[in-house]
Amino acid sequence: MARLCRPLSSDGAQAQAWGYRELALRCHVARGVMFDEYAADPDSALHALDEAAEILGTDPVLSRARAKVLYRRKDHAGALAILRVRRTQTELNIP
Repeated sequence: MARLCRPLSSDGAQAQAWGYRELALRCHVARGVMFDEYAADPDSALHALDEAAEILGTDPVLSRARAKVLYRRKDHAGALAILRVRRTQTELNIP
């Protein structure tokens, strides 16, 4: 599965190089979804999202993707905590 997800990582890097941050985010999230939903490997999914955050910085798109991975692995408290933090940041207009 890692071999199949590699193009999404390089596509994300290329999108970032072109200045298309939103596209880069979506490529990285898609990579996380591939690991989580298709390879049944939530740890690799979370690692992929962590790598994306290192490259692109924190973003609500990555937070929601991380919450979805935690929810699918039945870590409802962890998913809820992420969503609550994002809600608070949104209310305070913090990116």
